[in-house]
Amino acid sequence: MNNIQEIDFIQGRLGLAELSDLQAHIESLDYQRLLTSAFEVLKEEQILDIRVIFYWLVSKLRTIDIAEVSIVLDDFTVFFVDQLAMVSPQENYMKLFKGVYKWSFQTIDEMLQKASSIAITKMDQEALSNAFSHFMEMLKTCFAETQLNFEEDCSILLRKINKIKLKEENLAVDVQHNDIEQRDINQSSSLNHLSSDAMGHGSQKWQILKQKIKLLTELIEKKNHFAAAVVYADVSHILQHFDPREYFPEAFLALYQILNVETLAQILNFTQEQQNTVEWMLLSQQYQMAPELLLTAGKVNSKTILTNNNKMQDTQKNQQTSESYNLASAEDVDHDFDDLNDF
Repeated sequence: MNNIQEIDFIQGRLGLAELSDLQAHIESLDYQRLLTSAFEVLKEEQILDIRVIFYWLVSKLRTIDIAEVSIVLDDFTVFFVDQLAMVSPQENYMKLFKGVYKWSFQTIDEMLQKASSIAITKMDQEALSNAFSHFMEMLKTCFAETQLNFEEDCSILLRKINKIKLKEENLAVDVQHNDIEQRDINQSSSLNHLSSDAMGHGSQKWQILKQKIKLLTELIEKKNHFAAAVVYADVSHILQHFDPREYFPEAFLALYQILNVETLAQILNFTQEQQNTVEWMLLSQQYQMAPELLLTAGKVNSKTILTNNNKMQDTQKNQQTSESYNLASAEDVDHDFDDLNDF
């Protein structure tokens, strides 16, 4: 994608000769040659022809590993929005897009169909779904005049992505149950690796989001408000569905390594039943002032909390009884004084 981004595009129109070679590669299903030829046409002519750029994109997707598709697609989405004003030919590129879109959709659909047997990770699958969702949303915004059904097509692609085989993750669970010590060693090694990588680069999704925000800032500075609106809609969608676990998975790894059903059940039980207790209130105050002190705090169980609450309720009842008695006594005294005043 970097090679495409470095081209300084101008307005213009390609001749039939430049397109005929590309058409021959399409008919022969030679995506590697189509990729090379499309790039050469874009570089030499410096014209962002709507057909050629999509020939390049689709052939690129067909010649890379399925796990890399989301990266290319995200980069292309940002690039295309930024270069929208340079798309050629200006007078009828909407009409030409309808033709190249039909081919692009069918080719990508076929690619995902063939990828169904290729095992990928759950994270790669989610990245793929998000990339295609953003890509199709961008097309819907940029080519609304074509009245193409981008939403339905997007649903078709997402269903194909969900059918892609996932890598087996149960093996790690088996090792964890059979060899606890080895799990602890692996966990420590993984955490060290992830921490180092996170400080240097951050998660892939976080980097992409930062790039999109940077692009949005630059578009606003250039007063390209239409393109800015497209990017803004995309960023807003991401923020509305923002899940820190997707963007900073390394921060949650240690937690999920030790969290089990029994522990989670106890935590949820405390959360649902003990939030109105004195212990909860005091510990919450301590947590707000000095969170690290919770590590040295003693363990509290439900029985202890129940006993303390009963004591507190008994104390409150005794105080209320005492206050009621004092009030009654005061009323009696007032009554005696009233009697004396009658004399």
